[in-house]
Amino acid sequence: MSKPIAVVKYGTSSIVTGGVIDKSKLEAYAQKVAKLSAEFSVILVTSGSIALAREELTARGRPIEDEQILAMIGSAGLVVAWQQVFADLDMVAGQLLVTHREIADTTEHQSLKVALTNSMQLGVITVVNENDALSVKELAKLAYGGDNDGLASHIAKLMQADVVLLLTDSYGLLDASSSLVRKVANNDKQHDQVKSWAGPYNERGQGMLSKVEAAIDAAKNGIDAYIAGSGADYKDVMSGKTGTHFLAA
Repeated sequence: MSKPIAVVKYGTSSIVTGGVIDKSKLEAYAQKVAKLSAEFSVILVTSGSIALAREELTARGRPIEDEQILAMIGSAGLVVAWQQVFADLDMVAGQLLVTHREIADTTEHQSLKVALTNSMQLGVITVVNENDALSVKELAKLAYGGDNDGLASHIAKLMQADVVLLLTDSYGLLDASSSLVRKVANNDKQHDQVKSWAGPYNERGQGMLSKVEAAIDAAKNGIDAYIAGSGADYKDVMSGKTGTHFLAA
């Protein structure tokens, strides 16, 4: 019997610190993924390429604001960093850049699904990122929201995953009194309530709201979704000890 599938997503703030990749954090994340891989086939969704390039170029006195170009510059360094920390654990990781075109493909032999399936069968950790350099910005935002949160949800739906973990620098979703929300029931009333607690998008179309919307999308499609701190142990998250669990339909 094949393993259940887990989609694990790390946000920019969990990867890039002070304009550079925080290798110690990546090493810790890779160790957690390795442990999770004993029970799940893992697909990793990562952000960080734009922030990485922006800070590097600013430090060099050559600032660029075009996010498509920043994504092109920062993408290679980001995936190499992931490959290195997995290689240290004798694991193989490969990059898969995704645009709206692959998400919208519903043909029988969908290239994205085939690539992900083959990677899992071979035990390769697929490191997925939105291909911002080739994405049409309006379509990308409409399709899956900011900072790859919605992309993680779409990947989870495409692969009929069992769980999606949206990991960030927050312990989970906080309610109006700043208390951690442990569980979110699968109904429209509850979903509307938690979206009001998440607040607006930030200036880059990111933030807790994009994670909440992605989690709701996954949960409505039968996938257990969690928002939790990037440093949390996955088993603690999935057992309800920490983070926010969006109950699957």
